[in-house]
Amino acid sequence: MSGASSSNANGVRRKTAGTKEQDLINTMFLEEEEQEGQETSTINVTAESSNNDKADDNDVSISVIAVLSAQRSSSSFLARDILAQMDECHVNLNEVLAPSAMQSGDAWAIEANHLGFAHLPITQVDPDLLAQFVLQVGRRKCRETLLLFHSNNTTTTTHNNCHNHCWIVYKHFDTHLALWQHSLFLKSMIQQLQRDVESSLPITRVHDTRFVMAILERHAEERWRSKWYARHHKDWDTHGTPQHRQQVDLAQDVPPMAEEFAFAHDQWYQLIRGFAAAAAHDRVRVLELTYENITQAPIPVTQALVRQAAGGAVMIN
Repeated sequence: MSGASSSNANGVRRKTAGTKEQDLINTMFLEEEEQEGQETSTINVTAESSNNDKADDNDVSISVIAVLSAQRSSSSFLARDILAQMDECHVNLNEVLAPSAMQSGDAWAIEANHLGFAHLPITQVDPDLLAQFVLQVGRRKCRETLLLFHSNNTTTTTHNNCHNHCWIVYKHFDTHLALWQHSLFLKSMIQQLQRDVESSLPITRVHDTRFVMAILERHAEERWRSKWYARHHKDWDTHGTPQHRQQVDLAQDVPPMAEEFAFAHDQWYQLIRGFAAAAAHDRVRVLELTYENITQAPIPVTQALVRQAAGGAVMIN
């Protein structure tokens, strides 16, 4: 492999990407994610509904579960099929940081447009503004969810059980932001949620935890093989089924993992674990999950882990 050498933070010298390997990584991992994360909101709203994010007597309070992961780690299965079954007061924002409507629904057409950055590359957007964007989308979707519950339930039991509160789940990948943006974005999210706690009505303070960092990691080489297999064999399984895992393991056409991909994987997880260690406190909880937790453990077991991490604030139906 051709390319210059560079040193990482530990002084380990690594080669920078040679042309062939870098082209391979770009082709596999920097393409638009048209196959992944296709679950989007089915609720149609107008832009007018997003323009009022000020607190009032009917405003909502939100807590956030950030699924900090990477592509081909079964994060979709975690967010959509496991977490969505935990709490009736739940909203899945999917890949809200991805501008494509396939991943983020109407968020960029409404909130990003209202905040004035929908036309910009996300790497040029201030992390504080991005945090505001995600929380605004979450509050709007929460209002819509509670309103939907209210319209479908004449006794409003479900609405009342939510206490004007929703758990917001979103997926956060290394590829969503520039490296420098991630920590600043997460810090701003936590700070803005803390201000929400301090200004909220007493009834919403029963939810002790406001931010859960669910760090989901799959071995880098398994991710590499899964992505290659999915792209070349059109098998975008998001549930980690035994049949899919076996087919990926038996595939003979997968090239060796690029060194730069392994480095990027390690760099990403070191970054978010470092942030988690510094940020963890009473209202920020950290949960480590593996690919095996998601694909092999019974769903109630994984749900119980998340509930424990959230201090019991996430309800199990």
